[in-house]
Amino acid sequence: MRACFLGAIFSWGIFIAVLAPDSYTVFGWYMCVLSFFHYSEFLAISVTNPTTLTIDSYILDHSLDYKIAAATSWVEFFIERWFVPDMKTYRRIAAIGLFLCVGGEILRKLAMYTAGRNFTHTVRYKKVRQKRALHSALNFCFSF
Repeated sequence: MRACFLGAIFSWGIFIAVLAPDSYTVFGWYMCVLSFFHYSEFLAISVTNPTTLTIDSYILDHSLDYKIAAATSWVEFFIERWFVPDMKTYRRIAAIGLFLCVGGEILRKLAMYTAGRNFTHTVRYKKVRQKRALHSALNFCFSF
């Protein structure tokens, strides 16, 4: 059901990005990026650490803070669009933002893949003995 919901949100995002007025295009992209993020979290856990896979791996409902931040971003978008609609039509700035989102998503999924069974969405309060040290290209990239 959650995957279907995320697919519908992604589809609506494409619909808005392509067919809505120009000032809504970035909101359509935002919907696509956000729904893809949540779906890919579930997919990444299913590949890297299937023993911890649950319906909560979509991380759609993980905290009140997240819900407040998401709702605030939507309100911010519509307030800005109402008062300064031209601000939402700068394609180059929007493309840079989309590029940063895609880059961040790639880095996050690479980190999850690198961590493998060591990665979980659950916060651990006690040390687990079977954990191992991780060394990878990501460590090399961020060691400067």
